[in-house]
Amino acid sequence: MAIYFYCYDNNEPTGGIKQIYRHVDILNNADMEAFVLHQEEGFLCTWFQNETKIAYVSKLSLTPNDILVAPELVGPTFSRTAPGINKVIFNQNCYYTFTGYFLDPTNMESPYRNDDLKAVITVSKDSADYMRFAFPHIPVHRVRNGIDNRLFRYEEKKKRLIAFMPRKNPHAVTQVINMLKFRGSLQGYELAPIDGLSEEGVAQILRESSIFLSFGFPEGFGLPPAEAMACGCVVAGFHGGGGKEFFWPEFSYPVPQEDITGYVATVERVIDLFNNEPETMKRKGIKASEFIGANYSLDKESKTVIAAFQAILQSG
Repeated sequence: MAIYFYCYDNNEPTGGIKQIYRHVDILNNADMEAFVLHQEEGFLCTWFQNETKIAYVSKLSLTPNDILVAPELVGPTFSRTAPGINKVIFNQNCYYTFTGYFLDPTNMESPYRNDDLKAVITVSKDSADYMRFAFPHIPVHRVRNGIDNRLFRYEEKKKRLIAFMPRKNPHAVTQVINMLKFRGSLQGYELAPIDGLSEEGVAQILRESSIFLSFGFPEGFGLPPAEAMACGCVVAGFHGGGGKEFFWPEFSYPVPQEDITGYVATVERVIDLFNNEPETMKRKGIKASEFIGANYSLDKESKTVIAAFQAILQSG
């Protein structure tokens, strides 16, 4: 018996792919044979360090005892793939669940209605609630995303850097950054766009930054703001849905989705507080880092992933 996590051949930095690799490592460390399943023979993600076990579609021969794990983007026709093989959907963003579906009310094709599907795994309470509401008959297991505190850790010497990811919701990014610029609100601060960097490069910028702007939407969880908090950044912006479980007002500044002027006003308030109450903001950054460390550790991630697959295997 083996567990195969189908993964797109994409070597661009993507949190969801990193989590697939992480789950495979966790299962192998727990003596459950698992592989990342890529299409192109020889393909391997290289933007983060890993020694993860890889298999390739061209050499795959599934048995009835195996489990095929697919991402949420597979679409309705995945129900026709590998009939008779046990399947799990690793749904990292519930808001993409119905990508590729039709509005025809008579078309009921979906892997979520297929007898081969044994369970759904999600990464946040928001996604778990969504999936249980959409498909009440399917077992849903919520696992924790773990933040590696060897990389994403608090460091006291912060710079006046405002970090953000320009690929996340670029239309909102352009509006917010330009509005801040033309209102003269960025004086004394440097922007630190994060794009196309290795995991180590991302962590280095976040450890140095004071503020992180979160633009993600929709989000099943929101790894970038969680990693920023782990590094002691004060995070402002959109929680994207899944991130609302850690966007606590005690140490972050959530903004209603797509409220651009509200977003800019919030960032201006955060900058003003850093300028006038630096110790208060420092304590908020420390509190954010402690919260992420306590609730999204690698140990919690391992325990919840192992428990989810043990339950799936025991269910037959």
